[in-house]
Order: sequence, then structure tokens, then C-alpha cells
Amino acid sequence: MFDIKNKILIAYHGDEDVVLIPDGVEVIEKDAFKGCDFLEGVIIPESVRRIGISAFEGCKNLETAEILGCEEIALYAFFGCENLSRVALPDNIKSIGFEAFFGCNNIKVIAASEYIKNRFICHFPPFAVSAVTDEVLRVKSFVGAIGEGRYKGNKTIREVILPEGLRTIGKQAFADCENLEKIYLPDSLEKIGPEAFRNCTNLREIVLPPKLKAIYSSTFKKCTSLRRINIPDSVTSIGTGAFEDCKNLTYVKFGGGLKKIGKDAFRSCLKLEKILLPDSVEEIGEYAFSYGFALNEITMPPSLKKLGEYAFTSCTSLGSVVLNDALEYIGEGAFSYCHSLRDINMPPALKYKGRDIFAYSSGVNEVSFAEFMKWYKQ
Repeated sequence: MFDIKNKILIAYHGDEDVVLIPDGVEVIEKDAFKGCDFLEGVIIPESVRRIGISAFEGCKNLETAEILGCEEIALYAFFGCENLSRVALPDNIKSIGFEAFFGCNNIKVIAASEYIKNRFICHFPPFAVSAVTDEVLRVKSFVGAIGEGRYKGNKTIREVILPEGLRTIGKQAFADCENLEKIYLPDSLEKIGPEAFRNCTNLREIVLPPKLKAIYSSTFKKCTSLRRINIPDSVTSIGTGAFEDCKNLTYVKFGGGLKKIGKDAFRSCLKLEKILLPDSVEEIGEYAFSYGFALNEITMPPSLKKLGEYAFTSCTSLGSVVLNDALEYIGEGAFSYCHSLRDINMPPALKYKGRDIFAYSSGVNEVSFAEFMKWYKQ
């Protein structure tokens, strides 16, 4: 069952769902239990000093690990143990390697002394810290980036405090953290990756830092508790679906450096009433503000050149739109199904006019509509 040589457990050949490592073993070798899908629990005795690289990697059904004695847990030791929910650490633990618990998104408790918890906060990798500190994640200053999917699906974290010096948050880093309510971002942060906070349904507060260069696709999609957002002047573009389905978003302040609002960026933001765009905006993408049922007023900035297909479709409360003179492109159905629309002007510089711009917008008044038809036939 156990392949042991010179107090080193080299491999396990059994099929028990709960395994007690024999007393006297000092090292669990690299890959010793790797990929043991049947394993649900493991008890590691006090004699063990080291758990090797990837020792339990990919044990997808492992739920508990009772570590009674160990000084070192090597990198990737429990990597990808997606059902691991409880790890008990001893007081003599000295180091935990890089991404030792990466992908263990269901960890809720690490049983250790307060001394060990404090030591983890100061010295160990971000994921271990998040598990140790339970509801509050504090990442220390040696971390320059948070990797792709690092905390994805974590159900425990409610608050995140990130350090100065952090420059990047990777794709899906906090996606599906449904209980996350607050996150504190450092001024040093320059990039938040796509879908980084997607479906964080309890996220209420976030202040975007002044060096942020762009908001990528679906970054805050389905953050249904988010109510206000300030876009800093450093941001030049808002990506596809960045705030889509933020159903309780009522206020957006756009920074003065913004040039492009991408496809679906604010689609289905049901409570957003007014938008004041800065003079820097040149393009509004397809469906960008579509299905904004509460949106009632908008003035296009003088810099705007392109208004994408169905950009404001089904904005049923929209009563007045002021189009800028420099606008060159209005896409198909841009103001379709805007039932309350009464007043709209036609820009003289328009070069492209899509089909059915006002389809089913029956409230457009006769004067402006006649003006539009005259222009449309030119």
C-alpha cells in the first residue's frame, strides 16, 4: 500500500478514501498522492517534516487534511484540490510554497494558533493568507500581481485589502466571489484583467485607482449590488460588457480621458438615470447603454464620431437626446424601442446612417421626424 524507503513515502498504491500516513515517515515525496481521485481525507503524523512538491496535487475529492506535524509544505502541494475545505496546520510550520493551495477555492478554516495566523499574514502567499484570515483577505507588499483565477469562486472572502506596489489583477482573479462586499485597491494598480470581479453579486464599494489605464471586458459584469462608480481620468477605454447587468447601478462619473465605451458596456443597467459623457469620448459601441429602462437624458459630447448599432435600444424612459454636430456614424436601431423619445436633432456631419434608427420609437415628434426623413433620403 505504501512505498516507503529511508523514512520517505515515495508513493501510495492503495484505494482507501481516508488515509493515515504511517508514523515514522519524515518526508512525503513529490507526486506521492498526485491524482488520487478516491482520496477524501488524509492524516499526516507529527513525524512528517516535509510535504513535497505536488504531493497531493489534483486530488479532486480531498476534503480534509489533518497535518499534525510539518515544517514545510512545498509548492503546489495541494494544487487543484478543489473540494478541500479544511486544513489543520501545526504550530511548527515554517514555510508554505508558492501556490501550495492554488485552486482550493472552498477552504473555509485553517485551524492554527494566533501566532501561526499572524505569521502567515506577514510571510506567506496570498492564497494561504486568504484562508487563514477567513473573511478578510490581506495581501502583503511583496506581491506585485494577483494571478489569473487566483480567488475565483471563493465563498468565504467578504473584504479584500490589497497593498501598495500591486500593479496587476489577473483575469477572473475574484470572479464569482459571491460574498465579497468591499475591496480596497492601491494607487499603484494599473491593470484589472477581464472578468476580474464578474458576478461578485454582493460587491457594494470599489474605488478605482488613479493609474488605471483601461477597464477590460466583463470586469464588473453582474455586480448587482454595485450602486456608484467613478471612472478615473487615466482610463481611456471601457471594454465589452464591463458593467453589464449591474442592475442597481445608479451613478457613473466618467473620467476626462475616456475615448471609447465598448459593446454592451452598460447594457441592462436598469436604474442608471443620467449619463454625462466627457468631451474626450469618440465612440460608443453596440448596445452600450441598451435596456437602460431608467435612462431619461443624455447629451452627446462634441468629440463623439461613432454611435454604434442599438446603442440605446429599449431605453424606454429616454425623452431627450442632443446629438453633437461632429457625429459621423449612427448605427442601425440606435434609438429603437425608445418609446418616450420626443426630441432629437440631426447632426450635419453625418456620413453613415443605419437602418431603423428610430424603429418603434413612436413618440418622436413630427417636426424632428420630418427633418430626419428629409435628411435620410438625401
